[in-house]
Amino acid sequence: MAEELSDGTTRIRVAIADVDARVPKGPLLDAHAARNTVSVYAGDAVLPMLPERLSPELTSLVEGADRLAILAEMVVDAGGRTRDCAVYRAVVRNRAQLDYAARHCTEMEDRARRVERLLRKLAAMDLVQDRVGDVFEAIVTGASPRGTWVRVRHPAVEGRVVRGEHGMDVGDHVRVRLVHLDPERGFIDFARA
Repeated sequence: MAEELSDGTTRIRVAIADVDARVPKGPLLDAHAARNTVSVYAGDAVLPMLPERLSPELTSLVEGADRLAILAEMVVDAGGRTRDCAVYRAVVRNRAQLDYAARHCTEMEDRARRVERLLRKLAAMDLVQDRVGDVFEAIVTGASPRGTWVRVRHPAVEGRVVRGEHGMDVGDHVRVRLVHLDPERGFIDFARA
């Protein structure tokens, strides 16, 4: 939110959901968040850092609901210099409603991102099309109930582990075998070697 003040400066407030205040600390949630570390956007799937019930619902700043948040507040002058800054906890209510044009732009951006991801996948497939069956050094980039993803170091290719993924955690260094390429669907599949 931006608000022009009487002295010509502008107050800007940015809120993000205060997950720590809403989610009780405990071994299961801590382990889940530590394993995933960040939300990962892989193809058309989103692998949230927190369990699905928490990510898009309880810990999001959904429209029309009071939510605990961390609020960053800055006052900037006409030249863009910060005059004051504070960070604090607050209860916020998201009242913003995207109009049709903004929703349309967001949808178009989403489609463009999907096409860009598919083109990257196709380019990556081109690098490894003759290497099905080969073993590669990789790092686990995502692990959730929806699947486990790895990034091969050389050549730079990312795909899903479809066999032997149990026990893999984000950040693990693993050896994987390229088992399948599906250019039409944009799938690059690996198995633990």
